This record gives sequence, structure tokens and C-alpha cells, in this order.
Amino acid sequence: MKVLHCLYNSASDSLHLQERLTAIQKACESAQVECLVYDQQTTDFSDLPVLTRADGLYNCARGSRLLECSMINEEVLTLYRNFPGTSVYRDSNQLNIVLEKRGINTPKTIHCGTNDPQLLKKYVELLGFPLVLKTFGGSGGVGTMVVESYQSLKSLSDFLVSRQTDFLLKEFIPSDGVFRITAINGEVVTSFKRVIQPKSDFRTDAIYGEIQLYNNISDDISELAIKAIEKANLYMAGVDVIVHKETGTPYVLEVNLPANFYKEGQYSGVDVYAKMIHFFKHHPDRI
Repeated sequence: MKVLHCLYNSASDSLHLQERLTAIQKACESAQVECLVYDQQTTDFSDLPVLTRADGLYNCARGSRLLECSMINEEVLTLYRNFPGTSVYRDSNQLNIVLEKRGINTPKTIHCGTNDPQLLKKYVELLGFPLVLKTFGGSGGVGTMVVESYQSLKSLSDFLVSRQTDFLLKEFIPSDGVFRITAINGEVVTSFKRVIQPKSDFRTDAIYGEIQLYNNISDDISELAIKAIEKANLYMAGVDVIVHKETGTPYVLEVNLPANFYKEGQYSGVDVYAKMIHFFKHHPDRI
């Protein structure tokens, strides 16, 4: 790869956006790779470059999906195993449907929320209480909540339907933390755990809780994460895994790409973007 075409959206709500761009540019400079940055807000869609096997394409944050879909082709090197890649999905929740169909262990999920009383009662029978309600498109825990009762569920679903907000319902997995595993081409690069404290805000701890680094994560968790990345048609991603505290069973919550690899590097001390650029330079499809 001679040139990395890095995409972002200046109107995005992605955290550490400028830090991500700076880290990517630094990694490219160290690897003697030219880095061209495109902001979806200002890019001329009538005059996009035609990318080749000498180019890499990377969408570094939320909000530039349309630009990625417009620039990707069968020649350019990407983090997708096969064209067109998961850029066609607008939300990681949609990708979870694919993971389920490909045998990845995920919590039981109703992917289309409703306020219909009969359906809600049937869904509660399947999922039980507490359950997780999650709106589409949120990040950093926004739009995710634990629901304890039917009354609360009906009230929330009525409100969301009235606002034409899509949401899903998910089985609640009791756990003391959520693992984030980042892997590239079958190799774990970073792994850490966000601790969920008893009787605290599940959403807050799962996103912002105490960080515990894991240099040697258990095989069942790492193998599940790596398999999920492969089944998601990716070479690289950040995978959220939760382990049931009573049964020890691991479940994939999300496969994330783009992801905040800058933040993961800050936690772990690993330059994730440098490893990503190294992968691009030795890409299986390179010329």
C-alpha cells in the first residue's frame, strides 16, 4: 500500500476524532505511507478518486459511511475480507443479525421493537426481566437502558414509537464486566475489561467503568472474538464480549468498525493504528 485514504465526518459525534486522525497520520508517516484525509462534509462526490490495489481505504469514525460506500471498490485494500464489506450496514446492531445467522453466540434479541401489548408480552416471555432496550444509532451508551418491569417497558416503547425511533430488545446477561478485544487478522492486539460494579448504572459502567487490562485473555473469549470478526467479514475490529457470571458463557455484544482505536491505545500502551498500517502494507490482497 502506497496511500491510505482515511475518511471521517467533521459533523460526527465520534469521540477523540482529531486524536484519531493525528494518530493515523503519524502511523502512516512512520511507515512511509502517504495519508490522504477526506471529510464527508466537504468532499466533492462528483470527483472522487478511483482507488487501486496500491491504495488502502479506512473509515476512521462514525458518520462517513456514505463516503466509504462511494469510494470502495473491488480493487482497493480495506479491512473487509470480501467486497463490499460491512460499510453497507448503518449500525452495528444490524450486523448482529448476520452474526446470529453465522453461529456466533449472542444474547437473545428482538431486533424490531414495538409498543404492541401482545407482542411485548410475548417478547418478555422470551427475554425475561431485566432486559436491555437499545435504540439504533447511539454510541457511548447513549440510547441503552436496562428495563426492570413491563410498565416501564410499555412506557418507553410508547414514547419511542411516537418519536419514530427504532429500537431493539435484548436479553440481559448478568456479569461483572464487559471485555473489549481488538484483533487484526486473527491476532489479539489489545484486550481490557470494563468493570461493572454491583448496584450501579450498567450502561455507565459498561462504557465508562474502571479499566482492567488483560495481557492473556482466556482462549474461549479470544477465540469467540476472532471468530466474530471473521464472520462479520472483517480483518480487524473491536469486539465487545460479556461473560455470564453464573454459567461462564461468553456472548458477543457488538463487533465495532469503525472503532475508537486511539482510546484503546491510550488504555493499553499499544499503537493500534501502527499495527493497522502494518497490516495494510502486508495485506493478503496487496499487489
